[in-house]
Amino acid sequence: MRKLMFVAVLIAMVGALVMPSAVLAGPTPPPECGSTVTVAHVPDSDTWTYTVTVPTGSLKEFKLKGLKGVVMTGSTTSDDDCVDTTESGPDHMKWKLESDCTSSMSFTIYVADAEPGTIEYEVKGSGCKDKDEIAGPVPIGCGSTVTVVQDSDTQWTYTVNPTDNLTEFKLKGVKGVVTDWTPKTGDSCVTEATLGNDMKWKLSGCTSPMSFTIYVAEGNVKSGTIKYDIKGKVCNSPCDNCEDKDIEIAGPVPCACPKGAKVSYLKLHYIGGDPIPSSVTAKNGKGVDSTPVSWNPATGVLEIGDSISQIGEDNDCKIYVGTQLNALIHTSCSKPVYPGMSGDYSDNHYFGDFEVWDYGDTFGDGPCAPIPEASTVFLLMAGLAGLMGFFVWRQKRRQGVAVV
Repeated sequence: MRKLMFVAVLIAMVGALVMPSAVLAGPTPPPECGSTVTVAHVPDSDTWTYTVTVPTGSLKEFKLKGLKGVVMTGSTTSDDDCVDTTESGPDHMKWKLESDCTSSMSFTIYVADAEPGTIEYEVKGSGCKDKDEIAGPVPIGCGSTVTVVQDSDTQWTYTVNPTDNLTEFKLKGVKGVVTDWTPKTGDSCVTEATLGNDMKWKLSGCTSPMSFTIYVAEGNVKSGTIKYDIKGKVCNSPCDNCEDKDIEIAGPVPCACPKGAKVSYLKLHYIGGDPIPSSVTAKNGKGVDSTPVSWNPATGVLEIGDSISQIGEDNDCKIYVGTQLNALIHTSCSKPVYPGMSGDYSDNHYFGDFEVWDYGDTFGDGPCAPIPEASTVFLLMAGLAGLMGFFVWRQKRRQGVAVV
């Protein structure tokens, strides 16, 4: 009996480390339509025509995806009367059709600054759906390469080559991470260098190669993956706009408040206009004063909470300037919180006249600490409970207590 219990404990603990999460079956996809899609394109022309045939049932919708802004307009070349709506988005064209459409129709798109590549299409019929890849127009690539070197914990350098015909280099999603950068506006061939949600350099007359360096705040930043965009011109005859978009590259990312924790401390900086208010207070979601709270009107720094307790009961922390509600911050960590956040966020945050400088959470291991999977935590707890049960059983056996 003792051996069996010991084996069960070992199995539970090993399972906590190696057991994969359960995979739930998703919804059943609709049946295939059995459609065929063909494409016609004359080299160097600005038109692409797609002919769609659905052998069973009428055609309901046709969509081209992955166009990335190259399409100027679109039309049908047969039976325009049965088209209900035509929708043009930043990366797609979609036609919704009436019930009296024929089972075979042609659709034409007109493009600019594009070259042949691969896109995707979707066909919807009566209770069926097809999707696949097909030849189509994609943005003209600039042909530049970008390399990155992490010079230190606080410095990353990106080298772009060539840059002769480039007009813009952008590092995306680095708000709250970047504190400074080079080159500056007016340096070398840089006409503008600005930091918003993205770090963006506008260029004119650059020579190759060229390096761009960002400096990041020490702490609360880790190595991860960001994206970059490049814009420029490819000049054969005539010149065409080119773009390399959403290319992944190594870079600094914020250590956000992890899901499962609670925000226990916030350090905010007042970024509103002068004068700095003399009175700033904080309350939780039930309107009760948060403690401790430290407001320094000389520096505009507000500190709320400690290293243990969640600062926002009902998952909210409300900040008042005088008697007016100025900011509302969600504190359950179901939505990310990280240094540099400010303004109006869709993730249940509104920072008003404040910017996040620092934060703490109830996990207490630092914002970059790995968070265990819920299933792993449960199985580890089960294993420990089984181990404790084994020792209790063994102690009772030694004391001569009957064990059922």
